[in-house]
Amino acid sequence: MPSRNRPLFAVIVLIQLLIADQCLGGVEDRINEAMPLPKSLEYAKGQLLRLATEAGVRDQVESQINSKLRVRALDCAQGYAPAPFTSKDEIAAHFGVSDCFERIDDAFATWIGWKRVGIMIKMPPIRPIPKSMPPFVIGSDYIQDIRFAANAGVVLLWTNRNLELIDLNNGRRVSRLEGLAGDVFGDVSPNGRVFPTSVPGGTSLIDVESGESLARVQSIFPRDFTWLGQDRALIHRAASMSSFTIEFDSGEEHAVRFPKEAIDQAIARNSPQNEFFALTGLSALRFRTGGGHSEEPLTLIDQKPFKIQNWQRNEGQVTADGRFYLIAAQDLNFISTDTLSTTTVAVAPFEIRTVVPQPNPDLILLIGENPGIDQNMGMRYYVYSIARQTFAQPEAAYRNQGRIVYLANVHKLGFVSQNRVTLLDALPLEEAMSHEDFVGLMRREQEQHRAATAQEIRGPRITGSGPVRVETLPGARVTMLTNGGNWIVSTTPTGAPSSDTGTVEGIGIAQTSNYVTRSDGSKQGVAIVHVKRGTGAPISLILSSHDAVRWMIMIERGAVIKSIMTAGPKEAEVVGMGSIPVTHITDVEANQTNTAEYQILEAQVIHATGAKIHRFQGALVGTEFTVDGR
Repeated sequence: MPSRNRPLFAVIVLIQLLIADQCLGGVEDRINEAMPLPKSLEYAKGQLLRLATEAGVRDQVESQINSKLRVRALDCAQGYAPAPFTSKDEIAAHFGVSDCFERIDDAFATWIGWKRVGIMIKMPPIRPIPKSMPPFVIGSDYIQDIRFAANAGVVLLWTNRNLELIDLNNGRRVSRLEGLAGDVFGDVSPNGRVFPTSVPGGTSLIDVESGESLARVQSIFPRDFTWLGQDRALIHRAASMSSFTIEFDSGEEHAVRFPKEAIDQAIARNSPQNEFFALTGLSALRFRTGGGHSEEPLTLIDQKPFKIQNWQRNEGQVTADGRFYLIAAQDLNFISTDTLSTTTVAVAPFEIRTVVPQPNPDLILLIGENPGIDQNMGMRYYVYSIARQTFAQPEAAYRNQGRIVYLANVHKLGFVSQNRVTLLDALPLEEAMSHEDFVGLMRREQEQHRAATAQEIRGPRITGSGPVRVETLPGARVTMLTNGGNWIVSTTPTGAPSSDTGTVEGIGIAQTSNYVTRSDGSKQGVAIVHVKRGTGAPISLILSSHDAVRWMIMIERGAVIKSIMTAGPKEAEVVGMGSIPVTHITDVEANQTNTAEYQILEAQVIHATGAKIHRFQGALVGTEFTVDGR
């Protein structure tokens, strides 16, 4: 070839290569340009890249995004390659109405969400663990629930459907998310940056600072989601009785194969080997997590069966040193997180409802009741010593006056009352009793209760000669056997109102400061109502609340309750009322008398009893009340 033609030949070759690149390498870009991502997905992609830049991994994440976009175009093209000069409109027209891009974009959105979660939980703690801290932290409203982050110096407060993240270094608010929290929320990520909360149909993972939903898991509760280090999480699907891991890097789920039954609970051990202690319905086990991308993300180390019935009834806890997992199921059960062996401490007839670890790993707070004895007395509090096997009550100021939680990240107790969390090193205790004395006390109370009940069942007390006096419930009919035959007597108390309706006493609250956890993980408030004898006249009670409340009625001997009514949008439970009828009269609730809701409430009371509310005690947050019908 003449030398003068060589430059021209090179130009022709270069043009051919550029056209080939346009036809081959540029096909995916042209298809994606003609069939763009939805705006919401473009926004999520941008947020992922922003986060990746912050974390110093943008190049890696951008490469993964580009790879997925190329696969998107190729999968939907199915061999189609537009000509070099085919327009965007023509390319879009070729695909027409197709669900291919929609399906792939849904999967892409899921991947982006989990990728963001994975990057966020690998970031440093949102605040460092403090060396010293204020004596208390305060929320802006009544605190309904509290969670801590294992490796960060923060607590998350649920305050009347708002969430507030508080810095334990100085007590200041890090973030406030308004109107976001669901009915329940789960464990905060170890670095304090992400938390799961309930949403309709499942659980959403939330950025604790922005409130943005990062990822979503269908058909599980927040308690069914467990963080397994920085690469994955464990998901318990109760409907299918199975467990899965979700990989943050890929967004893929993998079935957990080694236990025959689903893993119900998993807790990180104090071990450098990424070990976890876990429970199924029938056994305890230890497993190790993999290095991030292994085919089998979990490896079984040990497994042992146990025979603790209904162990899921109450929420279990780990001692402060991580040595034991505590289960309150009829008795107090200790499962070693190392050997998986079980030790049981019999406490019957006492029934434990809640266990709270203490900063001293030898001590456990037990909250419960002696069935039938404590229905009118609130919960009982005892601190149990593992080494000494003794029981000691906390001082009265810490019993039934607020909730007590253990903050493992700072090894402190949190005493939650109203909108304040007081931080304590330990509970002040009264004199301790031995295990034998504790069980003996519970049994004696049961025996005395049975004897008193049997005495009441024997019937009314009749005294006097000639005209007799009958002491029984007002309005009761009593058959008396005398020498002269049978007589029917109707009793009426002195000073009873002429109307047979009696006096109506009202109590109205929005919520309580004491809560118990129900089997489904939701919270139920506890309020105590003392009913005094007063004049002895019969009274009716109207109990109104916005939140779900367990009303504990404590009836003084001689006091007479004719009926109990409940009101409010959430379920109300009344205990301690014996055979007194309980009726829900309206979903309207009131805690002030100068409101339209109160007028509606009183109208329903009049309709039910024929009488107005004689006295109404209202409060935004209430725990204990006294009525006497005066």
